[in-house]
Amino acid sequence: MIIVKNLHKEFEKNHVLRGIDYHIHQGEKIVIVGPSGSGKSTFLRCLNLLETPSSGEIWFDGQLITDPKTNIDQVRTHMGWYSRTLICFIIFRSWIILLWLP
Repeated sequence: MIIVKNLHKEFEKNHVLRGIDYHIHQGEKIVIVGPSGSGKSTFLRCLNLLETPSSGEIWFDGQLITDPKTNIDQVRTHMGWYSRTLICFIIFRSWIILLWLP
C-alpha cells in the first residue's frame, strides 16, 4: 500500500506538485493522465525517491520512506519501476528492421 500526504515538489521557482494526497491499495492499478509537463513523471519519481520531494510524506507498506533514516535501497527491492523512453522505441524499431532484412 502507498499513502501520499501533502506531497510538494519544486524546481527553483517552478512548483510542479502541489499538496498531492493519494492512497493506493495493494493490488490496485492506477493510471496517471495529464498533459506534457503536468508532473506525472515527477510524481512517479517521487514515489520511489528517484526525485526528492520538497515536502510531504510517502508511506510504503507502513514505512515512512521520506524519513531520511529509511534505507531506500532496501525499500526499492519491493518496488517496480518502468520508464518509457524514446531510446526504447528506437531500439525496438531497429530490431524489427533487422529482422525484416533478407
